[in-house]
Amino acid sequence: GDTYYVATNGSDGKTGSSGSPWQTIQHAADTAKAGDTVLVHGGVYNEHVTFSKSGSPSGGPITFASAPGEMATLDGTGLGIPQHMWGLATFNNASNVVLEGFEIRNYATNSTRDVPIGIFVTGAGSGLQLVNNSVHDITTTAQTTPKKCNSNAFGITVYGTQAPAAIDGLA
Repeated sequence: GDTYYVATNGSDGKTGSSGSPWQTIQHAADTAKAGDTVLVHGGVYNEHVTFSKSGSPSGGPITFASAPGEMATLDGTGLGIPQHMWGLATFNNASNVVLEGFEIRNYATNSTRDVPIGIFVTGAGSGLQLVNNSVHDITTTAQTTPKKCNSNAFGITVYGTQAPAAIDGLA
């Protein structure tokens, strides 16, 4: 596969090469295919990323990793929560995808209606790998009572929603 690059000073209109990186991880997730690697340079990326494309057993996984010696950060500061329950990194019916070496942080709500999630795996899929990621400060300050406990926030959540298809091989 090919190797692509993302940097905070890049542009999604560029080629994604080391000298002409993309700016958003989402653009890379929409573009990469089986066997490709996306190296994300250090910096803060204030975006939701939905991984809905899959690698394959024969073509290889799609790998998203912080560039060697750097730390890419998905930061949810100020972001809304799509569909009232969404992740900063959401795997939606994705298979054979690797997410490695990211910091995922600062995703919050004060509403009982919304659920922030650091890494959200939903639908069905196999062969997902979540490797050496740091997920923290995924919070809610929604007021609740013991009789009305409906405020939630999750670091990592896995919901299989495509029965009888399953989520399996999650590492």
